[in-house]
Amino acid sequence: MKYFLWGLLFFLVAYLIPIAGRPLHRPDEFRYAEIPREMIESGNFVTPRLLGVRYFEKPVMGYWLVAGSFKIFGQNRFSLRLPMALAAGLTALLLGLWIKRSSRDPEWALWAALFYLATGLGWALGTTGVLDSILCLFTTATLICVHQAVMTEKWNFERLIWLVLCGVTAGLGFMTKGFVAWAVPGCAAVAWLLWSKRFMALLWLPWIPLLVMAATVAPWALEIHRAEPDFWHYFVVVEHLQRFKSSAETQHPEPFWFYIPVLPGTLLPALITVFPAAAAGKELWKKVWKNNLWRFAFCGFLLPFCFFSASTGKLATYILVCYPFVSALLVLPALEALRAERRGAQLTVKWSFDIAGVLLFVLGAAEIAFGLALLPPVRLQRFIPVLDGGAVMFILLGLASAAGGFWQLRNRNSVPLRIAGFFGFFALTAAAVAALPDFGSDKMPERYLRQFADEGRFDPRQAVIFTNGQMGHAVAWTFHRPDTMLMDSAGEMDYGVAAAKKEGNPKKLMSPEVGKLLRRPDRPEVVYMAAYDPDDDYRYRRLLKYDPRIWINGPVILLVFPKPSPTTEACPARPAR
Repeated sequence: MKYFLWGLLFFLVAYLIPIAGRPLHRPDEFRYAEIPREMIESGNFVTPRLLGVRYFEKPVMGYWLVAGSFKIFGQNRFSLRLPMALAAGLTALLLGLWIKRSSRDPEWALWAALFYLATGLGWALGTTGVLDSILCLFTTATLICVHQAVMTEKWNFERLIWLVLCGVTAGLGFMTKGFVAWAVPGCAAVAWLLWSKRFMALLWLPWIPLLVMAATVAPWALEIHRAEPDFWHYFVVVEHLQRFKSSAETQHPEPFWFYIPVLPGTLLPALITVFPAAAAGKELWKKVWKNNLWRFAFCGFLLPFCFFSASTGKLATYILVCYPFVSALLVLPALEALRAERRGAQLTVKWSFDIAGVLLFVLGAAEIAFGLALLPPVRLQRFIPVLDGGAVMFILLGLASAAGGFWQLRNRNSVPLRIAGFFGFFALTAAAVAALPDFGSDKMPERYLRQFADEGRFDPRQAVIFTNGQMGHAVAWTFHRPDTMLMDSAGEMDYGVAAAKKEGNPKKLMSPEVGKLLRRPDRPEVVYMAAYDPDDDYRYRRLLKYDPRIWINGPVILLVFPKPSPTTEACPARPAR
């Protein structure tokens, strides 16, 4: 129980505290907030829609979870990110329970669970409104169910339950991100069965999970086919086959070796806790290699890692599904080396944490001094305006770093305390990020958009709103306006915009068409909002000839074309400036 309580405390501080603080980031967070909001507003929970048009890049499970959170906690940052944070916590919990049940080793279980939560990628995606953390929960659960079903010695009710749960989690994973939820656990499970020479399991293992998985997915799959007959063609051909194969249209093309440097970089800072594994020695490594659970984790990491490396389109976030098993892999040899009291392992901990302690203490002092310099009477942000509002965060980060450094230097003779202190430092640092201010980036535009409306620059309820590309997600979410129009480009929404145009509901207008609208004497107020770049204003330069009122608020520009007066000509044209 004490291990569970320590893990729960870490999760509460590192994951739940930060998610209500920092601003939403575009495009992903606004997208995954707006789609569930539009589901609630329209009452249509079958077809994902963004800005009122079809959005077929993902199935519906992630949107459903966020919509449920919105229903309970309201439509805000905390509600958006809560399902992702809970998914990360449940992944760590499942990982710990699985290791404890299979190995009877609570230390390995706790350390592996904390390691996963303290990886940079695991924390970033678990506290951000994207779907990767939810997918990771379902793929991890599917693989764990496979392992437990196979390790159950004979056919009985327990094995049946594991197989049924395997099908349910595989189905939910598919409804989150598609076929990758089957490919990841499938390739890992087959490799492990072949490696451990459990050939007969290949014959009986798949059938019950396949039937249950089909039953889990079928209600929504049939309903989306009835409502949107083209969904499955777009989702299977465009979103899966074209993304995986080499193609000129592939999104995020990267070389085969892309994930090799990404993996260690995104395992930091947790990676520092497993340095003792380097001193495990030949005998301990043989012991680890023979551990059946460790072998399963090895397959759970390596096969998905190779699968994603073989794909042409790559993002660092894709390999999160490997991280629970990477955690189990790295922790065991480090733990065995420390238990065997290997001198090399002890020295590794001593020197690595001595260096970390000194660096953290110095860094903490610098961060506190920097934060204080942002307060009166110094107010450093007068010279660097982007730092406005950052004092609290820098001071909190400094306190966390200084406390972590002090702990490491004070407990130099206790390896367990030093490792525990690292996780405590990480949790406090993560909590401090809740005070992250909006540093004026167009990637976090919500505050600036709201200020335009609060200052009465335009009427967000009545105006016709235009924007460009991915800013549309933020505008629609901020003003609850799914009818926001796009000008010139639609980006990832091309399919939905084209379908809406065929139905006589144009969602995108080219610049000449917008100009035609602005010349109409009976038009309503029209506004255009976009990311502001004084050196590159091509997106809105063509609109300036219609004499808009112009406001620039931080990283966002607003052009307002007032409703024409009955006695004046609407927006007389003049040479562009």
